[in-house]
Amino acid sequence: FPSHDICHDLGTVSTLVLERADMKYSSDTQDRDGGSFFYMIKSADGSTTVLDTTEVVWVQQYLSGNDYRGLETNINANLLATLSPATTYQLHIYAKSWGSNQGDSWLSNNGNNYVATFTTSPVMVTGATGISQGKGYTSVRLAFSAINANANQSGNQIEVKVGQSITETATATLQAGNWTSLAVYPTKSDVVIDANLVSAVVSLNGAKNVTIDGRVKFEGTCS
Repeated sequence: FPSHDICHDLGTVSTLVLERADMKYSSDTQDRDGGSFFYMIKSADGSTTVLDTTEVVWVQQYLSGNDYRGLETNINANLLATLSPATTYQLHIYAKSWGSNQGDSWLSNNGNNYVATFTTSPVMVTGATGISQGKGYTSVRLAFSAINANANQSGNQIEVKVGQSITETATATLQAGNWTSLAVYPTKSDVVIDANLVSAVVSLNGAKNVTIDGRVKFEGTCS
């Protein structure tokens, strides 16, 4: 987030992880003892909070003169874990520093936060071993392939969420697995999975405990 960016578009993302905070800043008061980094997710229009504000206290470093640095290298926050596929959101970032005499100083684009919009992938997987929560794919076939690549799914309740209509370019084949359940369902109305193939669009090759449900199961709270 460059300092001049009020709203930056990250485009469509299949993963979105905040790994670290590293902020250099100046304070004329020379009274900065520490600080915090904040992040939150809102709906596309900013009216609804989807992921509540999280505060991460950083390690404060004094550089020289009026210059300071706030550093936290181990945030590792997976922001897609609870989001819906094919949906646009706002990521809000801001910070504050504090001192023993002058108190808090907010680093927040004059109270507007630093904001980046992003859109999740059409298909998202949750509950599967070897796949990060909310990992995105462009097709059901690719989501199935990722599940197939991780053989031990014992006890898992896997969900494959589809947020927009998809035309598959090859059969989406799900191999046998040891999950407790695996459900495929749309998160929006009028979602269609089709293909112009001589073979099946979806193939369950020995896979059991699988539900393909055409009813809408809405995910998240964004508008």
